[in-house]
Amino acid sequence: MGKNFFERFLVSDPNTENQEIKLVSLIFALGTFLRLFNLGQRQLWVDEIIQLQCFVHPSFRENFIAIIDIVAATPLDFMVQHFFVTLLGQSEFGARFHAALFGILSLLIFYWIGKKFFSTQVALIGMFLFAIYPLHHQYSQEGRNYSLFCFLALSCYYLLCRALESKRLSWWFLYTLTTILLLYTNYFGGVLLISQAAFLIALKFGIVNRSLKVPLYRKWGPTFCLFLLCAGVASLVFSPWLLVTLHRTIWDSPNIFLETGLFLRVFKEISGGGYPLSIVLLSLFVMGVVQLVRRQRWAAAALLVAWFIFPFPIILFLDWSRQYFLPIRQLLFTTPAMFLGVAMGIEGLSGLFRSGRRSQKIQVMILVLIFMLSLGSIYRHAGREHADWKGLAEGVAKMVRDNDQVSAPNIDNVLSYYYPEIGQHNLLVQELMNESVFALNEQNPNIYLIKSIYMTADQKKIVKQVLAKYDSRSVAQFKGFHIYDISLQKTK
Repeated sequence: MGKNFFERFLVSDPNTENQEIKLVSLIFALGTFLRLFNLGQRQLWVDEIIQLQCFVHPSFRENFIAIIDIVAATPLDFMVQHFFVTLLGQSEFGARFHAALFGILSLLIFYWIGKKFFSTQVALIGMFLFAIYPLHHQYSQEGRNYSLFCFLALSCYYLLCRALESKRLSWWFLYTLTTILLLYTNYFGGVLLISQAAFLIALKFGIVNRSLKVPLYRKWGPTFCLFLLCAGVASLVFSPWLLVTLHRTIWDSPNIFLETGLFLRVFKEISGGGYPLSIVLLSLFVMGVVQLVRRQRWAAAALLVAWFIFPFPIILFLDWSRQYFLPIRQLLFTTPAMFLGVAMGIEGLSGLFRSGRRSQKIQVMILVLIFMLSLGSIYRHAGREHADWKGLAEGVAKMVRDNDQVSAPNIDNVLSYYYPEIGQHNLLVQELMNESVFALNEQNPNIYLIKSIYMTADQKKIVKQVLAKYDSRSVAQFKGFHIYDISLQKTK
């Protein structure tokens, strides 16, 4: 049987352990470089700005109320981000550094899980691919909770693995603590608990249990009871926040099942790099699961199914029940399992060819292909901006004089991050339809209206009426925004 690429690399050195450390260090350095490179170059987008603005109050209580009232989110990432912003400054780099840090640390946890459940070779291949994974790179460079959530999801699986094989209850305590942090980072931590329960239920079957690399220390019954106890304690600690936020959250996004092409969109976005990369990765994942089944590695196969596939219908159902739009970032915490399966698929290619050289060449070609597709996607995303908030802020600052007014429907609060003076000039869009504005206009010769992609349906109607009723001229345009100078004295 031919040897895979990483296996040949490892056994070429008499000191295998040192060679393994070198490879892990090189991959870790690559992942670190990618996640820190140009971290502060791209301007913040609307969700990042909203998160930063939630945690600016003098007391923790006020901050928590802001988190609940504005975004109904979980608070841990806000607190972690606030610590690093205080340390590094209120900049794009400071706002995103914590995400990059947890994205980097995730690589090590990924490697340890791969080595425990699979092999050193699979762990190395998977770590390399995860280091260049476009979707994980993207959210490791965004000041939101998804990088921390992915790190904690990996940590929960690692600690669960250690708890299963050890007689020490301290591992169960660490698992419980990490699960609490997981839930306070993202609501979908509950889905991860369900996936872990599904994995443990699979271990109930003797054929699956016996295929574990390290057998369960305790019998299945006590083990599962310990898991339920830890998950229950974590859920109980999280329940006060859950009850408050669910009660105050209003879901008004469109039903995801009314969206056409949902399956194709998820298929395309799960790789973070488009259809070609998704086809390669998901095909290799299927090959990896097939290889595990053929080798009767039932526990490893159950892990991949429970972690990567099982959460999909649950998340879709939850989003459908709340009529919530499905962003692909909600599935990011499942993707480490996808890459373990991909690595297993690549490793398994060594047994498909009689010639070891041929199998090695194919493995190298696949790795190079994934590497090129991934870097291309990372490069494209690096120059992508959702909207030009900085340009808008600078443009408004240049044209607005002391007595001028600015109507910025639904974006005034976000715009204030880059243009704090907006509060001195802000005019509600509804006031533009009020005759009293005419009197004000005698002292304020210029009123500016900012039309944006973030307006609500009602605001769009008002803006359309205003532009149709009064003389107006376009004075500036930025990505996602259009500024109009409205002369209210002259009606059409």
